[in-house]
Amino acid sequence: MNDLWETQEQAEPAPSALPTPPPVVADPPPVLASPATTHPSADSPPPAGPSVPADTDPSAAAQTGFGAFLQAVSKSPQPAVVSPAHQTAIPLVSTNQATPINATPQLRKLSTPLAARSGPALPSSALIKKGPSTPVAPPNSTLEKMRSQSSFRQQHFKSIECFECGHKLKVSRASKSTPCTVCDATICCENLDINQIVTTAIRTRGDVTIRKVGSVIAPLLQCRDLICAGLIEAEIRCDNDAKFRTEGTISGSITCRKLIIEKGADVHFTNTVHAEEMYINSRTTGNLHAAGKVIIGPYGSLNGDVTAQAVSMEPGGELNGGMTILRTKPRPTSADEPAPTADHASPENRPLPTSFSMPVISPPSLQADILRLKKERNAVILAHNYQTRDIQEIADFVGDSLGLSYKAQETDADVIAFCGVHFMAETAKIVNPTKTVILPDANAGCSLEQSCPGPQLEAFLKANAEKNYYVIAYINCSAHVKALSDCICTSGNAIKIVQAAPQDRPILFVPDQNLGSWVMEQTGRQMELWKGSCYVHVEFTRDSISAIHDQYPDAPVVAHPECTYAVRMLADEVCSTEKMVHYCRDHPADTFIIVTESGMLHRLEREVPHKRFIPGPTGHCACADCRYMKMNTLQKLHDALLHLSPQVHLPEDIRARAEKPILRMLELSQ
Repeated sequence: MNDLWETQEQAEPAPSALPTPPPVVADPPPVLASPATTHPSADSPPPAGPSVPADTDPSAAAQTGFGAFLQAVSKSPQPAVVSPAHQTAIPLVSTNQATPINATPQLRKLSTPLAARSGPALPSSALIKKGPSTPVAPPNSTLEKMRSQSSFRQQHFKSIECFECGHKLKVSRASKSTPCTVCDATICCENLDINQIVTTAIRTRGDVTIRKVGSVIAPLLQCRDLICAGLIEAEIRCDNDAKFRTEGTISGSITCRKLIIEKGADVHFTNTVHAEEMYINSRTTGNLHAAGKVIIGPYGSLNGDVTAQAVSMEPGGELNGGMTILRTKPRPTSADEPAPTADHASPENRPLPTSFSMPVISPPSLQADILRLKKERNAVILAHNYQTRDIQEIADFVGDSLGLSYKAQETDADVIAFCGVHFMAETAKIVNPTKTVILPDANAGCSLEQSCPGPQLEAFLKANAEKNYYVIAYINCSAHVKALSDCICTSGNAIKIVQAAPQDRPILFVPDQNLGSWVMEQTGRQMELWKGSCYVHVEFTRDSISAIHDQYPDAPVVAHPECTYAVRMLADEVCSTEKMVHYCRDHPADTFIIVTESGMLHRLEREVPHKRFIPGPTGHCACADCRYMKMNTLQKLHDALLHLSPQVHLPEDIRARAEKPILRMLELSQ
């Protein structure tokens, strides 16, 4: 990417050619060559043709040379001149549009065609400058030549400002870089399209587009307009608009003219966003500060505090947080009119406070409704480590799937609202058969669960019955697979479970081959591995982790065992999500690179607040989000508690059979 910022010297455009003056013609005039076919150089002598001496009387000049041509034209019909090169009909100029041959280029430019003026036409002699002509010095620069030759057009240039000294200058719109004429600093003017990880600071007077597979992890991103569908961890400065289509976290301060969150985005800002105005039309988390107006569109949902001069919510928009309205100062009085005091001021001129805070009244707070429904339903809210920040903050317990299931068992709740994926809610139902278990989104599945369907595993075991497999199932599987297993394990206790397995039976480990491979490395026990994997963790690559570690060389790399072998070899610690919390808390380092689903970072930041956590980038984005985990939202949680649907139901025989390997795991883990 460094070649994007290389200085590319741009040659200034060549000056346009001066049109060749028409020759003296008789009546009728002949066909003339098109002015576009002549190309005199800037240093060439003026074209040959009749000239009027400086001491010649204008009335006499009108009878000879160019004046004769004008009179001939005025007496004859106005035929069209055909350009031989382009065969384009060009009407000859009328008498009222003529310009004298010896007029200076500046006079040529400033002379307004008489046909366009109001009132009677003036004679051609009125266009000839009386008195001695003053020679004009040749232009000193290419830009002045272009101005003098009427070739300068504003649309071909743009104004930019030097990053270093603030000097303003004009450059060609096609320029990719230019040196500052004051401090000689190189100014990048290029529009950038980013579709990979960029770790170099970006400073350009052009636009920056970050694709969904792109990310910027750098100290600074400065540009004119920003369109972001990827991830950013940098200080952002936009001269104009910043549009976000991101589904993830934007780390770093943001300053722009207008902030736009487009429909379909799901953005979490870690720092307060400062802009003149804002339009929020999708789910947004963070604090906003606008000098002007904030509009929350029909699909917008802001979870955070907003400060602005005005806040407008369209039907369907939500604001879940505090609102501070900035009030403008009273109308200033004239110099001869004394300003009214606070005691005697009229209502319209009475000084107002610079700001005041007010609670959000409309729409109702979604969190408050969820807490009310939880109390009415006697429910407990469980959130997996990979859930979004807002769900983790409203949950009663946050952790891994099995630990949460037993947390629910310890409470006297009648309803379990499990914010996770489907197999987790099934696990909660297995160990809590008498309680109602609801899942905010019934379609929240899991790639590991899908990679090992129960009927397929059952058919495999029947076809290989002679091998008498001892089946160890990672808990990330369906209830049917659990019912076919001898023992269940988690990423935290998998080593202990495998070590305790019978030595006289071959082990079939399902469904995660990467976790199984890591357990084999740690125990030395050979196993047959089911070819399944977590689609999020396999997106981490050796190159992406090496790149982020080069940027933070002192930060330990903490990876989940569901990652591939190449990534695990780069990690300082490979452990479960629960052990990540303890490792980061006890380790003396201040910064850690976390290689797992991005939701884990919020729990780490909450439980280890004095340390910094860097999301490990995947091969195509700055952090890893599980699309299944992120299907759950506060609105869906609210609706699930309201309607007690969708519920998780299991056939009792499946549930009972699936509970046995879970209980065996608990025995072996003690």
